[in-house]
Amino acid sequence: MEKFSDDLNEEYNYSREDPFYVLALSDEAVKELTDYVSSLNDNAWQTHQTDYGDQKNFRLCDIHCPPSKTVVGSIGASVFETINKKYEFDIEVFEFQILRYGPGGNFDWHCDYGIAPEKNVWRKLSLSIQLSDPEDYEGGDLILVDYCNRHCQLPKGKGNSIVFDSRCPHRAEPVTKGERLVLVGWASGPKLR
Repeated sequence: MEKFSDDLNEEYNYSREDPFYVLALSDEAVKELTDYVSSLNDNAWQTHQTDYGDQKNFRLCDIHCPPSKTVVGSIGASVFETINKKYEFDIEVFEFQILRYGPGGNFDWHCDYGIAPEKNVWRKLSLSIQLSDPEDYEGGDLILVDYCNRHCQLPKGKGNSIVFDSRCPHRAEPVTKGERLVLVGWASGPKLR
């Protein structure tokens, strides 16, 4: 099965210094992911609300953690392996979540590097795959700070996959209307040297 409809789209990579890459999933891969999400019942989701110090609602969303042997894992790993040809990181562990952001749902500024599900591995690459049509919600923009300290608003098209260096600060701005669904993931390996 062909996972991607186009070659790497570097139009959004403003600095040309590899902080992130954008590619589009094939229609078939998008359908497989959205069918998986549609099959989930309400019990498959866990509401996650995090306050950070005095900041309320640092993170607010529903989370589904898919089993490792699903279409989510195979498509996500394929995206990571394709983009890692640019980074050439030593990666060996993949983890994925599906996030559902309703009105007010967000995840404020943070970095993913370092946190991992196993000892002696560190997150190195982060993934975001848009599963909602942009017309289904308002707000919810994914903003990433590139290596030149520029704030980059990343594309919202359904099936857009963004893979970025886990050390880059990023945020999901609050959704103001509707519902945003996104597959996120991390590729981990031995600590960077």
